[in-house]
Amino acid sequence: MAEDNKDKYMGKDHGTQMFTDEELLNLSVRDLNRHLRSLSPEECRRLKQRRRTLKNRGYAASCRIKRLTQKDELDIERIQLQNEVDRITQENQRMKLELEAFQKKFNDLEQFAKSIGKGTSSLGNDNNAPLILQVMRSPPLTRQEAQNGDSANSDPEKGMIS
Repeated sequence: MAEDNKDKYMGKDHGTQMFTDEELLNLSVRDLNRHLRSLSPEECRRLKQRRRTLKNRGYAASCRIKRLTQKDELDIERIQLQNEVDRITQENQRMKLELEAFQKKFNDLEQFAKSIGKGTSSLGNDNNAPLILQVMRSPPLTRQEAQNGDSANSDPEKGMIS
């Protein structure tokens, strides 16, 4: 059975070479059976077993390649998704800081407006020219309006964004 590991398989007289591993793999079942008619049952069994072993080895190799390829593709996708999560987290942090700044500005303006309404402004209170500052809560700007600083749509009469 040491001959099983060789590249060639011997025929009945063990002197003629019958099949290489490649021939055994590529031979159709019909052609293989035709060649096996002239061999003993033991040799038939051995050749069929060797063919099955070689085919299984090929299937296992292709599965390994497919698994490694899928693993690489999934790793790339995982890295891309992690980068997107990081980018969104940074954007979220930036937007929170921006919101806090806007809230502070709003509160400061609201306090200023209240102080003017009570006449405690440090700018001086001229009774001849009444100063009315009305601060109204307006709907939040869209992201694009905020980025562009879009004040073209604002209506100074209403104090709101149209």
